[in-house]
Amino acid sequence: LLTCSDGFFDMWLNWLAFFEKLKMPNLPVHLFAEDHVTYLRCKDQLSMYDEDYHNGLDLVCLSWDTVFPEQEVKIRIGGMGYRSSQYKKMMSRRPAIIQYELEMGHNVIFSDVDTVWKKNPLPYFDDFSTAHILVEWDGERKDGANLCPGFMVYRSCPETIAFVAKWGSKIEGEEKRNQGAFNKLVWKAAKYDLEIVVETLPHELFPSGGLYFDAMADSERSKAVVIHNNGISGYGHKVDRMKAFDLWVS
Repeated sequence: LLTCSDGFFDMWLNWLAFFEKLKMPNLPVHLFAEDHVTYLRCKDQLSMYDEDYHNGLDLVCLSWDTVFPEQEVKIRIGGMGYRSSQYKKMMSRRPAIIQYELEMGHNVIFSDVDTVWKKNPLPYFDDFSTAHILVEWDGERKDGANLCPGFMVYRSCPETIAFVAKWGSKIEGEEKRNQGAFNKLVWKAAKYDLEIVVETLPHELFPSGGLYFDAMADSERSKAVVIHNNGISGYGHKVDRMKAFDLWVS
């Protein structure tokens, strides 16, 4: 499951190009369009779809106004600043999108479009059979690990759905970053009677941007499974960094 706005459509195409190289036709891909322009562009992409060329990829495009028609949310077309109110409002919708998929009975791998899948991540999840949620490690804070919802695995079960619903209720319609609310809810799960098991993915295999681009040696980077190009603001800066490390093909 990915979400994308018009300003990041080329990054979605870059994600898709790397994903197709892995030849994982049994893993459906759902792209949730954050605005109508993105939805139309994705539908155009599907209309030209060639299953042989795309290795039989199962790709579905969803839009906010078709899944949640009773909720009117206007998102400005084009790029938006990382700290802008538009960006924060858009991020506040993410739990609802994840909850929708979970309630459909789907286990969900949520992946930001600024990730690059270098290897098939599925085998690496087998060591966490008791976890409800697996999450990317994004450094340390004084009160513990900083968890990043930009790459996460959710098991569809009542415990996970209750957690995601509470997460969404904390930030719905607000100009808040979903990452901060997610971390606070993990730390205070017992306060809300949430019986949730959250595990962090191995950061050497699922590195954040700060780790992969700034701290790893080439020998360590070669072991990465999924790379998240976070920790840097601005679409152009993200693309430049990906190009510099041979992570841009679109």
